[in-house]
Amino acid sequence: MVAKFGNKAIFAIVWTTTPWTLPGNEAVAFKEDADYVFLVDSSKEKSIYVAGAENVEEISEQTGINFEIIPGLILKGRDFVGCKYSPPLKRSGLRSFLAADHVTSDKGTGFVHTAPAHGHDDFLVALKHSLPLECYVNEEGEFVPECPVQELLAKKVLGGEADDVVLNLLGDDVLKVGKLTHSYPYDWRSKTPIIIRASQQWFFDTQKVRSQALEVLDEIQVRPRNQEQGMKAQLKSRPYWCISRQRCWGVPIPALYSKTTGEAFVSRDITESIKSAIDTFGLDAWWQLEASKFAPSSLLKKSPDVALGRDILDIWFDSGVSWACHSKEQTEKRADVYLEGVDQFGGWFQSSLLTSVAMRNVAPYKKLLVHGFVVDETGRKMSKSLGNVVDSKSILKGRKGEAAYGIDVLRWWAVNYGCDESRIRIGAGILAEVDKDLDKSRNVLKFLLGTLNDFHPDEITLTYEELKVVDKYLLHLVADFEQRCLRLYDEWMVDRVANLSSQFLQDAVSACVHWMKDRLYCENEDSASRVSAQFSIYQALFRFLQIIGPIVPHMAEEAWSFLPPSSNLSGRLFKSVLKPLPTQWYNEEVLKAIETAEEVRRLATNISGHIPLMQQDVNIFAGDDVGRKLSILQKEEASSFSDLCEVLQAAKCCLVINGKCEEQFGEVPGAAKGEGFIVHVKLAKTSRCPRCRKYCAEEVGLLCSRCSSVVSKIGGSVREKHSGY
Repeated sequence: MVAKFGNKAIFAIVWTTTPWTLPGNEAVAFKEDADYVFLVDSSKEKSIYVAGAENVEEISEQTGINFEIIPGLILKGRDFVGCKYSPPLKRSGLRSFLAADHVTSDKGTGFVHTAPAHGHDDFLVALKHSLPLECYVNEEGEFVPECPVQELLAKKVLGGEADDVVLNLLGDDVLKVGKLTHSYPYDWRSKTPIIIRASQQWFFDTQKVRSQALEVLDEIQVRPRNQEQGMKAQLKSRPYWCISRQRCWGVPIPALYSKTTGEAFVSRDITESIKSAIDTFGLDAWWQLEASKFAPSSLLKKSPDVALGRDILDIWFDSGVSWACHSKEQTEKRADVYLEGVDQFGGWFQSSLLTSVAMRNVAPYKKLLVHGFVVDETGRKMSKSLGNVVDSKSILKGRKGEAAYGIDVLRWWAVNYGCDESRIRIGAGILAEVDKDLDKSRNVLKFLLGTLNDFHPDEITLTYEELKVVDKYLLHLVADFEQRCLRLYDEWMVDRVANLSSQFLQDAVSACVHWMKDRLYCENEDSASRVSAQFSIYQALFRFLQIIGPIVPHMAEEAWSFLPPSSNLSGRLFKSVLKPLPTQWYNEEVLKAIETAEEVRRLATNISGHIPLMQQDVNIFAGDDVGRKLSILQKEEASSFSDLCEVLQAAKCCLVINGKCEEQFGEVPGAAKGEGFIVHVKLAKTSRCPRCRKYCAEEVGLLCSRCSSVVSKIGGSVREKHSGY
């Protein structure tokens, strides 16, 4: 193709925002699978140009030159492999076209100028293809005598002085000069522009340990789980680790240099000699004494004229080798957990892993616990200028016009919002929701404590077998809740503990206590059925507080202080012992019985219409399997005070097992068929008891048989009116 153009010069069109880097050009990068075309300036036709096919229109628009595509000459980027070009500014030698992943077709010309000493992507290309890494700019930002373009000697990069010289030297080779708003590196402290320049540094060769580090990382638990791939992704893509820094503070790199050749001397003998000198002369000796004070005699004989290095170690190398502080007997010891922010996947987490794998072939930790960073309610970074900063003190103590939420609300927010996201939202609306949720739990705790007002744990003589079935069910839920939470704590999934705790207290426990209300309020205060309910509530309450205490310690400790005193419990929550659960509390038989009863209740409620079940009798005709489960809740055929009646909240329950239900009720209004049973509801013929409000009194105004018995024991009348609960 090139031969077709004869002696005409062919130019690759390249754009750059840093003309001063052109003296350091060592390659032109292209996109391997992109299309490239040859162009001609329709007004001159003296030269041939080549550029990306997708960029021709933009190039013409930006330069004001009417470029025409030469038809039939389309190249793929890969066709440039092996091609050479003469570098700009009349520098000697030829340079290569090289494929690079950072080249895109959405802007520019399809080609990218590559100066290895002045760009991250450029540097990686140079490493891959072994290009020269010559830097002609010193630390002051001025060109040095070694620069092949002598006109740039002592010219400053920042301020545009060097750019002007380069553009002037390029002359007619410049197609267009213009201004462009684009991203540029700035110093984060001074807020002033900086330049990128290559310099002599110390590197950790990640390539040598990457594969093993990734294998070791597979055995590490990362929480939250949605962050598991974060560190692996960074480790896979990290080409090298620069471990040296140019600062006047920090841990010096123990290296000496030849003043004549610049050769670096590093060895165990030199490190030990430097260590000995610092032990003798103190930490400041490195900056105060001559190099000969640190060099071993063997080195001084070989190279008497040595200098101290002034580089310090990257702080992540310092902190990353903290695992080495163990004694020699503990060289294989690993930390249980490392806890830090998500940004440390590229910092402390990774530096610790790389150094530990390099030195002892193991990870320095067993688990990684990762947290995100706080933003406002809309996801914006907090800033004083935006006025969206949420001060933790204002949450704890309040401020003008705002209520104080206290430490428990802050902690409840932290576990609910801060465990699973890299951007943790907080704001007035979120805090109000968190406070509302915690207040629901507080109200349930108040109610539960009220039910234990006359409960005396040390006087309980009931055995597990004597407990009511509903109460056994609550103990089963307690056992399941506690074991699940302990597993979640072990896995650092505290957010799941908080979520499970809310569900357990506000839903499961509240439902059970709702079923128990009749016994709690209307039975004799010392009756076995009432004490049974109090016992299960007491067990649920103190075990719940032990579980939730680490998250909301103040609310939990306050509730604990109102528990009925017991010789088996400490007076302080955080001095109490979480005792093993009785194995009998895990009761699948009871669980299945309650689940079946709830299924019956749902179906009965659907067919009862607008009349609540408490005003209706529920007849259940069950097959053997369902009947066996429900008979655990009700032994007799009919009852108004059985566990089954409690769960259904009905006036009366009639349970017939293996009856010919389909023949009798299959087509009757008010009957519905479930899986293995038929349920039929009808309006209760009995009246509302004025004391317990259950529809089980034989006559209007009379107490039911149960309430009559209770009242007679305390000297009341069977016709006495009671307000109930």
